[in-house]
Amino acid sequence: MNYNAFFFLPIFFFSLNVFSQDFSIILTTVPKSGTNLVIKLLKKMTGKQNRGAPPDGRTNLSHNISDYKDNRYFYVGHPFADEKEFFSQKFFKGIFVYRDPRDQILSFIDYRKPWSQYINLSYEECFFTFLRQAPGPSWDHLNYREFFESYLPWLDVDNFLAVRFEDLVGPCGGGTLEKQLEVIKRIADHLNIVLPLEQIKNIAGSLFGGTHTFNKGKIGRWRKLFTKDMKQAFKESVGDDIILQFGYNLCQEWFDD
Repeated sequence: MNYNAFFFLPIFFFSLNVFSQDFSIILTTVPKSGTNLVIKLLKKMTGKQNRGAPPDGRTNLSHNISDYKDNRYFYVGHPFADEKEFFSQKFFKGIFVYRDPRDQILSFIDYRKPWSQYINLSYEECFFTFLRQAPGPSWDHLNYREFFESYLPWLDVDNFLAVRFEDLVGPCGGGTLEKQLEVIKRIADHLNIVLPLEQIKNIAGSLFGGTHTFNKGKIGRWRKLFTKDMKQAFKESVGDDIILQFGYNLCQEWFDD
């Protein structure tokens, strides 16, 4: 039985059109960490369209293999880590995309600030509000430390490839072309897709921007936008240990006032 597909919640399922696969592909991401950039990448790799993961395409995913057998689609979502046991099964291969937590919260503010409940708040007020209560119905029962903790275990799922947004975004977003090409090759290898270098370069050149939730797409924005009070609140509410667990450094600039 062929289970070609991919998942979005940030989980995405992609069906492969290169050659037959005996697994479904899952894309799971921390929200506002380049979900649509990776959807675009996987569409170009597979020739398939994306579909939200059932039942609601966000964080509560159906534990039914039959939901992921339609070869026309890959599936996308942002499932919490308590879903990982289901997606650790041999029927799936996954990609987990994340970014520096300090930049992630800024991207979330950019996306949600125009919404009615936040539009009259200043940027800093939004920041402090998000730290207390992550935005949106899928996450508003969590503070921001709990929000990140709910995604950390995806880093250690054997059949998932963990990918940093900073490595994939490329030079247009403040990264490097060398790292971008390397990561695209790693994703293709993980999914058993053979891509020539020229095709990898073509895909890399078409990824940045052009999606409905795209805003800045830049890395390291916290260095300019975090005030002293925002930096201190993030340290106290989220914690330096979360930054370190996601594999990011605590540079001197993080400690400077």
